[in-house]
Amino acid sequence: MPILRRAVYQHTKAERKKEMDARFEVVRSILAIVGDTTVNWAAVERMLDELIAHYQHHYTDLSLEHPISLSKKLEYLKSHMQPDLRLTSQTREFLRHSRIEVARLGKERHDIIHGMIQRTQRPFVWRTQRVAYRKALTHIVHREYDTDEILKIYGEISDLVQFLSPRIWLLTGGERSAFPSNKVEETLRELGIA
Repeated sequence: MPILRRAVYQHTKAERKKEMDARFEVVRSILAIVGDTTVNWAAVERMLDELIAHYQHHYTDLSLEHPISLSKKLEYLKSHMQPDLRLTSQTREFLRHSRIEVARLGKERHDIIHGMIQRTQRPFVWRTQRVAYRKALTHIVHREYDTDEILKIYGEISDLVQFLSPRIWLLTGGERSAFPSNKVEETLRELGIA
């Protein structure tokens, strides 16, 4: 009988280890996705910086300070670049669409990147906790995501990077040969530049 108990114990122990290893892999993959989301978001903000800097240097007297925070960058697009009739209507529409999409995804990524993220007791439900400020008052904001929601946000931000990259590259005078020629011509037409 002790041999049977020992075999059951070893089997149970091995099964628990497999389950723990599988959970750890899911946790590790989600944390890697959060890291990739951070890197992709840095690309979004960098592209906005390049776009605004190019606009300031080519269309303004450089008297305005370059916006630093995301909200100020989006406000700059809205108040200075979108109404500028020197830009084509298609480019102004691109700016409007981009501003709205960046604002929407910015809220999503903010909780994931700036919140303390942890796995809850329920399998593969993630909870973020961050401090929100309203003037002198602060409060804790909790939000829960399942793994698919985090993956969806990551995918949408990745798609946004792919959408912005060639358009901003061309708007800022980037080397056209960096992209396939059919994509360059298509994007230039889309922006009303061709």
